[in-house]
Amino acid sequence: MALFAVIDVDIIAEKIVQEAVERDGDNMATLSKLKVGQILHDYHRHQMGNTEMSVEGHWTLVVLEIDLEHGKALCSWNGNSPRWYYEMSLKKFREKEKVAK
Repeated sequence: MALFAVIDVDIIAEKIVQEAVERDGDNMATLSKLKVGQILHDYHRHQMGNTEMSVEGHWTLVVLEIDLEHGKALCSWNGNSPRWYYEMSLKKFREKEKVAK
């Protein structure tokens, strides 16, 4: 008989966000601090074509509308058509660009 561990995804996601906030300080976006027209920054690694190599990419996210009552914001990621982002999703974006080392 196999035993399966039940993992609460919300707890893991909250822990990841908390670690990012501790690491990055007050630079992470929150719904209460957003303003219409504000530009957020998204950084994550992606593969370079058909290869094992990867590089860190930088994309922008433009805030178009904020709905505090429902806890979401209408944003356009990298110039694509706008979609709704909820507070948990917004926490992974940065308010300021990374400073080159």
